[in-house]
Amino acid sequence: MRDEIHADGERWVVRPDEATTTEGVRTLVFHCVSNSSRGYRVVQVPENIVGTADLDENALRDLFDRSQTMDFVHDSDARPEGHGIRF
Repeated sequence: MRDEIHADGERWVVRPDEATTTEGVRTLVFHCVSNSSRGYRVVQVPENIVGTADLDENALRDLFDRSQTMDFVHDSDARPEGHGIRF
């Protein structure tokens, strides 16, 4: 698996998360290394694809597009003022 991709105008290092919370599922973490304000993104994938050589940059970009940034709560029922957004 490639360990670095270019996506969304930035450079990202890709690593599988070491913790397994669900049987058969792994989390891939995309760390932005070109812009410290971007933080990181995560996506959950079937365990059997993590670490395989067939995840080229295009496959990782597809996963990146499905990933979610971890800088705010994604729960649609969450109260926006609970995570620093002012209206």
